[in-house]
Amino acid sequence: MSDQLITNIVFIDSAIPDYQALIVGLTNNSTYFVLEAQKDGIVLASIEN
Repeated sequence: MSDQLITNIVFIDSAIPDYQALIVGLTNNSTYFVLEAQKDGIVLASIEN
């Protein structure tokens, strides 16, 4: 496990064209969740955390 402090939480809509480029551009102190249109994003964020 990393000792790095997470200071940014980012939610990314998978419907955005080339959303992977957004992920690549995130800073090291960020964590992200990719939201899928077919699923409840709030539930996914709760489960993954």
